[in-house]
Formats: sequence, structure tokens, C-alpha cells
Amino acid sequence: MALHRLSDASEMNLHDLPADLELQFSPTEMNRPLGAVSAADNDEQTVEDSQETVLPLDDRLQTLYNTYHTSYTCPITAQSAHMQHARDLAFALLQRHYPASQQYRVEASALGPLTKYGLNFELKTDGEPDSDTDMPRTKRPKYANKKEKAVHSEPAWHSILPENIAAFAVKKGTVEVNEGVETLVWRAYTNLVILLDDMSTFPRWSRENLNHRGDALADLPGIIGGMQRGHGILFFGPRLEMYSYDANDAYKPVKPYANPDWRMDMRTTSLAEVDIVLRSFIRQEPIYMDGY
Repeated sequence: MALHRLSDASEMNLHDLPADLELQFSPTEMNRPLGAVSAADNDEQTVEDSQETVLPLDDRLQTLYNTYHTSYTCPITAQSAHMQHARDLAFALLQRHYPASQQYRVEASALGPLTKYGLNFELKTDGEPDSDTDMPRTKRPKYANKKEKAVHSEPAWHSILPENIAAFAVKKGTVEVNEGVETLVWRAYTNLVILLDDMSTFPRWSRENLNHRGDALADLPGIIGGMQRGHGILFFGPRLEMYSYDANDAYKPVKPYANPDWRMDMRTTSLAEVDIVLRSFIRQEPIYMDGY
């Protein structure tokens, strides 16, 4: 494309401009005084500013945070208030980071196929070495050789019951125009899953488990939300964990967020510290199966 000096361009008729430049400059833009800011520029700047605005942490959110993690000093029972405390905190955190003023909507979500009947995790045998249960196990191909164990025994399991699992979905509103009619359409944006657990057996969870606890997040972005890539938050007992989702990875679609603080124990981590990591985490934009 030929370059035009600004002085020459100001004297040219708009229709004399090359096609690619004509798309970039409207008559209003051409006549705007040098240094003036357009309404569109102002709108874009306002959006950027609103996204960077950090509201102070209020006493109510701090109370919800403290109430939830201290509830784990008591056993989880059908009568305990753990789930209500978890829901209250989850809803408040999501509304803080995905506000309605930026066209987000937070709502309770049904559980997906993986979690609707609960989750089961095999416990390691006495002879099995300790391992890092925080990291998802590398899932082996179906045809990998597996040595027969000399002694066969029924494995022990740890179960998280359906009544101890809940989920929230965050949706973002976008305006679609069809034949001149504007419609606000809500699309899945991210999700938060609650797994109530006292973590008493967690150090004994086996690395032989095919599923990782983070897989509880796979239902909402992939199966329900139609995302190619996304992210989600997990309340695992008193811990807050962050995960990335990639539908292209057949073995490990859900992985820990690439941050040293991808999991934080709310009993020992301040709300302010959690808030800082969440602000970085939420900047990820999902990519959908349909390419948008």
C-alpha cells in the first residue's frame, strides 16, 4: 500500500483514498481537529478503566471469607452450614470480580454429568509411595503396559457426595444484531464449583486415580458452555484453587492455572492475597467451539 503524507491526505476526497484506508477513516474522523478524542475512543478508555478499577475489600466479604474457612473446625454433616457458607462466599467473590456493571451475570448452575452423582477417589495402598496429589496425574494411553500386582486387594475409596457439591456459572452478555434488531445474548464465561471436604484423607489419595479433583470443572465450560479454552475456580474444602481448561487436550483437559499460587488455603491466606491472584486470573478470555 502506498503511503500518503498527512498534509496530502487532508486535501484528498474520501473516495480517493485506497480501500484499506477508507475503512479506517470516516468523514467524522477526517474532519476531527488534530488531538481531539472521539466518542469511540472515550468509550474504549472507559471500558479499560472500569476493568482496572479495584474496589476496596469490604467487611461483609471479609466476614463471609472468615466464616467459610473457620466452618471446617466442625464436622461436615447434613445439618451443618458448610454449604450455605460456601455458596454465600462464592456468590460474593464472583459478583466482585464479574460485576453486573460490566455485563456479567452470576447464577447457580446444575451439576454436569461428571459431578451429578458425586466424586470418588481411590486411596493409595500401604505399599504405594507418597506422591504429590496436588498435580494432575499424567494420564497414560489406553494401550500402555501395566504390571500385574502380586497381591490383589479391594481398594479403599473416599467419596464426595452430590449434596456436598454445588456450582455457579458466570455468563457475559453480548449484543447480537439480526436484521437490524439488537438482542442481548448471554454466553457461559467461567464457572466455580464447590467440593465440601474436610481433606482428612487427602494425603492418601492415590496417584492411580484417573480423575483429578479439578476435573469437576470440566462439565460447565466444555459440555455445557461450549468452550474450546476457558478457566474455572474450585472451592476444595477450605482451599481456593484455579484451573485452566483446554478441550484439545484429550488426556488432561483441566490443568492447574500457571501461577505458583494456583491453590491457596483460605485458613492461612488472607482475603487480600486471594483477591490479588484472582484479579490476574479473571483476565483470561474464553475461546468457544464456534470460534468466537
